[in-house]
Amino acid sequence: MVVVFYIVFSVMLFMSESAAFADSRLSVRLYDDSGSPVSKAEVRLEPTGQYLYSDNDGCCHFDYLEPDSYYLQAIAECFAQFDTVVCVSGNECLRINLRLTPLSVEMSEIVIFSDPADRVLEFSRSDIIESGLPTLEAFLHNRAGLELQHDGDSGSETSVRIGGSNTNQVIVLLDGRKLQTSASGTADLSSIPLHWIETVDIFRGSQTLLGGEAIGGIINIHTRQLSKNEEIQTAIDVNSNRQVSTVSRSGSIADLESFISFTRTQGNGKYYYRISEDDGNSQFTNGLGTTEQRLNNDLVRDQLFAKAAYRVAPDSRLELSGASDRSDRGIPGYLSPRLTPLARQSSGSHFL
Repeated sequence: MVVVFYIVFSVMLFMSESAAFADSRLSVRLYDDSGSPVSKAEVRLEPTGQYLYSDNDGCCHFDYLEPDSYYLQAIAECFAQFDTVVCVSGNECLRINLRLTPLSVEMSEIVIFSDPADRVLEFSRSDIIESGLPTLEAFLHNRAGLELQHDGDSGSETSVRIGGSNTNQVIVLLDGRKLQTSASGTADLSSIPLHWIETVDIFRGSQTLLGGEAIGGIINIHTRQLSKNEEIQTAIDVNSNRQVSTVSRSGSIADLESFISFTRTQGNGKYYYRISEDDGNSQFTNGLGTTEQRLNNDLVRDQLFAKAAYRVAPDSRLELSGASDRSDRGIPGYLSPRLTPLARQSSGSHFL
């Protein structure tokens, strides 16, 4: 009986001592250089394998620790990692404060220079001839920073964006004359046949000194230079739907130099297309999946440009230019289901 009592007493004493030794607590508080708490930091305690995250007060607590030396690691975003060794005694509540150091990145000074010359594209008459392209829109297509917007098929109004600007934020000048319309504030590039042009200068980026509304940039076009040399040129460009024909003459009579160019764009505009869900009301689109021919899409457009200069004195001359643009076209309407087979549009513009 005495032996049993001694064994029970020894077991109870051992459990009491173990519980005392494993009843230690480690409290950790994290803060920055200003004394503010660092929350959501990961705090690891090895070799226990425990890890906790600091609360809004920057605190976390490890309980039931046995007397030992522990490796403490604190990791927080935008702060340098903190490592330390903590010694815990038996039946102890240990509190430590850790100041985390913000990460600092030393960078060398970076200076960005913008060369105004890089914002200007210049094209000469020889560039235009070598391109072999029939229209100004085709010549400007895929030029850096330019985006063309077509209002229909070939021969329709074409406006331009520069560097993501709106079409009414790009000024187009023809021999110093603004081509912007008062209604939309945009310029129609299709109104300038490529055969008229001597040079094209594209100023990319805000050009408020040259024009208050030129937020996107300026396209400055100069018409053909006059020459005393007699020259007659013809050109024709044909595709399946359109034909563009041009004839021009340049030369002089005595002290009068002149250049005249006539361009006709015409075609029936008939092409085949397949009606898809995008052309109407998804799967309920009329004629979905059928192949149709585009009708009432014909165009006849005549463009005339004349330029003359008379030398009134050895060091001065009088120059006059003018243009006419007349067109008649069909308005075919939306592909499906609102076709307009009888709608027509005639327009004309002139300047001197």
